[in-house]
Amino acid sequence: GIIMSLFLGGTSSANECHDYEEGSFTMSLSQGSNTSNSGRYVKIGTMVLAAGDISLDNISSGSTVQINGLPFTSDGGGVGRSYNGAIRGYNCSNISGSGMRPTNAVIHGDNTNVQFGTFESAQAWSMMAYNDFTSTNNAVRWSCVYKSND
Repeated sequence: GIIMSLFLGGTSSANECHDYEEGSFTMSLSQGSNTSNSGRYVKIGTMVLAAGDISLDNISSGSTVQINGLPFTSDGGGVGRSYNGAIRGYNCSNISGSGMRPTNAVIHGDNTNVQFGTFESAQAWSMMAYNDFTSTNNAVRWSCVYKSND
């Protein structure tokens, strides 16, 4: 990547944005495989914008959908922080479960993976599972901005 220094609002080290980088990263799913494994990112200082496009082929697992391989570890700040981003689905009206609807991409602090948060009746902090998808003819595009600890 390109390395440069940029000062915002002053010339002290606290005002220095010392890193700009962009590139791609390889995504993998915790269960099964996915048809597109190349994600993209831009990193400015400690802020990272990461995005990807996945299609799930394993819809029988009850495990949480988890996309591994983020280019930088997210900063949990010691308080269990999470970062939320956007998702968009193709042919995802076939999601099962009463009231289960994906709402956002979630990066939990101190991790290098993405999960999909949901609104589900009578459930708190639910995450999408592979078997919430009832067809392998699906695609989910996601993006998230997070603070890295790198």
